[in-house]
Amino acid sequence: MVDLSSRIQGDLKTKKPSEIKAQLVKEGYTEKDVDEALTKYYSTKDKPKVSTQAPTTITVDGTGEEIPLKGHETFGPFDAAITVVVIGLLIVGYMYGVPILKEKGLWPPAFMKTTIIQSSSAPISIPNNPQTADSIPSTPPNLPSSEPPVEVNTPDNPAPSTDSGIKEFSIIAKQFEFMPNEIHVKKGDKVRLKIKSIDVQHGFNLADFGVQVDLGPGEEKAVEFTANKAGTFDFSCSVYCGNGHSNMRGLLFVEP
Repeated sequence: MVDLSSRIQGDLKTKKPSEIKAQLVKEGYTEKDVDEALTKYYSTKDKPKVSTQAPTTITVDGTGEEIPLKGHETFGPFDAAITVVVIGLLIVGYMYGVPILKEKGLWPPAFMKTTIIQSSSAPISIPNNPQTADSIPSTPPNLPSSEPPVEVNTPDNPAPSTDSGIKEFSIIAKQFEFMPNEIHVKKGDKVRLKIKSIDVQHGFNLADFGVQVDLGPGEEKAVEFTANKAGTFDFSCSVYCGNGHSNMRGLLFVEP
């Protein structure tokens, strides 16, 4: 029977089963033997092959259940190498890319920026392109400044008056102070303030006399008002300029 099955297997490559059966019967094989051989051949041919190799499995913690891993789910040395390269590129890109983006004003991106709310009597305005504390350059201490020295006026050293009788003061705004941070006038004085920012965006707010001005980097503006009431009045920066913004304040003294 083994020889008959082998012969059927070879003949089926070029002949139909009916032709093979007729030929074998002519050669002396019984129809029963031929039918059994054909049946055995086809049953063996259509039966799926079963792999003898045990599948790779992993054990799920806590359950003890073993789950077979398919080929595409394995993590080999090549996958580990690719992962290390990708992580390395991300780190290098962050280290060297972020400082460049900060210099160009593109970092942090818009979706990472938050509006900072501060409790103060003075209104706070947020510029169109607010700078974060990380991106705002701080003025190094003890370095010579290109700005002329600021003369602070006091009751013993009053501010000079112009030809029109206006008392004029020059104020420098920088992180995180006004220079001078004290102004002394008398009730009824007409006052002109020439305010200049020497680093980043600032604001000047003297709410009791309706004075509010925004300053761009390097910009100077002049405002005038009449000191029509006596007392001590607070002025402050009204545009967020960094971590020390809340300390950027000064006082106006109006003597009776």
